[in-house]
Amino acid sequence: AGVVYEAPTNAPLASVNVFLANTMLGAQTNAEGVFEIRNVPWGTHELIVSMLGYEVQRHSVRVAQDRVSNLKFQLIGKPLAGPEVEVVAEEPDAWRKNLRKFETMFWGKSKFASACKLLNAEILDFSEDEGGWFSAQASSPVRFENRALGYRLEIILSRFDYHEGRNEIRYSVIPRFEELTAQDANEARRWERNRLKAYHGSLRHFLNALARERTHTEGFQVFTLPQLPWQERAAKHLLIKPERLLAPGDLPSERRLSFEQYLEITFNGERERTSWMTTTAKSVLLNEAGYVYNGLEIFVYGYWFHQRLAEALPREYVPVE
Repeated sequence: AGVVYEAPTNAPLASVNVFLANTMLGAQTNAEGVFEIRNVPWGTHELIVSMLGYEVQRHSVRVAQDRVSNLKFQLIGKPLAGPEVEVVAEEPDAWRKNLRKFETMFWGKSKFASACKLLNAEILDFSEDEGGWFSAQASSPVRFENRALGYRLEIILSRFDYHEGRNEIRYSVIPRFEELTAQDANEARRWERNRLKAYHGSLRHFLNALARERTHTEGFQVFTLPQLPWQERAAKHLLIKPERLLAPGDLPSERRLSFEQYLEITFNGERERTSWMTTTAKSVLLNEAGYVYNGLEIFVYGYWFHQRLAEALPREYVPVE
């Protein structure tokens, strides 16, 4: 629980969205600027404070008891536009072409992509610089429904850049999930099956199996590599006990992942489900469910590279076999 104020007046702000990133947990502030989020699991969470016209705030919150209260935040208004300039609107055909390109990269190569629908595409703008980087910007949170998995998402698009020539994508998103209501029991069962399909073989599945010391049992093989295979032909070494890559975290439910160079991970021996991973940090903090607190500390290639928003699952998701 906490309060959100406006800076520098210290006036309470109503209708501010306060939520935990990558979850279905959140609330809006009341007329006094007060909010309360209930049933927050123990662990480290990224708390997002967001309202149109104000800078988005991101705060790391560690929950190690039943209640965390007395949180106070001050939102800073976004600066007004500068001197008046001539704006040339993008041609409708060009915008629609760019929208299709954005959606292709945003959803990823998933059979669930066709069931995803943007609800407010009009808030998107696109540009491309001389270096070949295609970028997308959003004037407000991007909203979409995934009728294959049964979720509605609201996403703060912090960054989205794609370079076709390099086949490289750099994006940073802050999602909030809402579970849809199934039309009938058949649709509810279909959602459960699809969620399990999206989960199986994913990065989160691998990290969850790693934390529970079940990588081999759940179909993963892990190798170490000095370089990515397309950069250099080098011998790879099979890790008999990949769980040794983990060390205890600060809380009983947390782990720290650390390794040097690269990992190659295969799922059920399927070549098309081979992924590679490296880190930018000395150790990466995750929970025992396989959720990485700072996704920017991990770079993935191969199968996991193509798993994007069409297969996104909330942090609360627990697979039911």
